[in-house]
This record gives sequence, structure tokens and C-alpha cells, in this order.
Amino acid sequence: MHHDGRHPTSAAPFAAPDLHVCRGCRWTFVVPVAMIDVLGPDRYLVELQCTNCGLTVVEPHDDQVLEALDRELDRQVADMRAALEVWEVTRQAEEVDAFAQALQDDHILPEDF
Repeated sequence: MHHDGRHPTSAAPFAAPDLHVCRGCRWTFVVPVAMIDVLGPDRYLVELQCTNCGLTVVEPHDDQVLEALDRELDRQVADMRAALEVWEVTRQAEEVDAFAQALQDDHILPEDF
């Protein structure tokens, strides 16, 4: 979003081959929205949007650049899954520690089960 509140649609392209990096806000939140047209054997007109600032761009790109975007999006998803797994393990360890502390402090009795 621009400072004046607009969500621009711009001819300013996302930098190729780094289509995942927004030209507007420079964050890596660009995702493909739609393939609008097939322009040739290896060329497509695609709509890309930054989910951070809302910048939307419709441009032609070839297979190689779009495959690089797809690989980058897959890598980002894998990174998010790994971060989620770390968070889950950390949360579970904290729950075990809290349960052990409750047992030690006699907050949990046999009749609680």
C-alpha cells in the first residue's frame, strides 16, 4: 500500500529473475495470482501480487523465470514448516517443564487423574 492508501497496479515490474522480491516494498511476499494468457511455447502473461504492500503487476515471463519463482516459493514454504516444527517442539518442552514443576510443587494430585 502506498503512503496515500492506494493499492497500486503498476507497469513497474518485479525484478526478474527474483520475482519473489517486490519492487515496491522490497519484501519477499510476491505470489502468482493468475496466468492470464499463453504468449508462446515458453512464455506466459502472469499476474503477480505482493501480499505485503498490494502491488500488482501483469507481465510476460518465460518458463525459466516462473520455475525459479516456484522453487523459491517452495523453499519459503519449507522454511515456514521448519519454523513451525521448532515452535511446536519448544511449546511441547515448555508444557512438559510446566507439568513437571506442577508435580514438584504438589499442584497435581492422584485424584486429578
